[in-house]
Amino acid sequence: ALTGIAIIILVIGNTRPVPYAIGVPCGSASFISGITSVWIAMPAMIALATPPSMLDTLGPRAFMLLRAVILVSFLSCSLSVAAWYRWNVVVGICDEVLGATLLWCVLILVFMRGGWATSVTSTLLAATLVLIVAERFLEQFQPW
Repeated sequence: ALTGIAIIILVIGNTRPVPYAIGVPCGSASFISGITSVWIAMPAMIALATPPSMLDTLGPRAFMLLRAVILVSFLSCSLSVAAWYRWNVVVGICDEVLGATLLWCVLILVFMRGGWATSVTSTLLAATLVLIVAERFLEQFQPW
């Protein structure tokens, strides 16, 4: 549903990508970035759907960090969508900083909670780091 909403917003809105922004060709890569930006808000939506009985088990620090994750998630989502429309260096840096902040906040929250989520998150973090490193070497083979 989120992807469908994003496609409608991006296609119906006056969204004509700049042919080249700071030497980076737009087109399908920009469209994919614009569509996937709405998924950044997913941690906040999951956190908002958490039953109160589960929230009661959080300590004060974890609860405060959960609220920070919700705030940063919606801010990062909004800025990422805005960056798709009007990208510049400042917006790009802010988008990366908010995205990294969200990632670190979620990781800290998971490690504070402990349990099975910590081992799953550690595994997914390792896989993400491998993919980031691999992408650097495979960049020349991307279709866009």
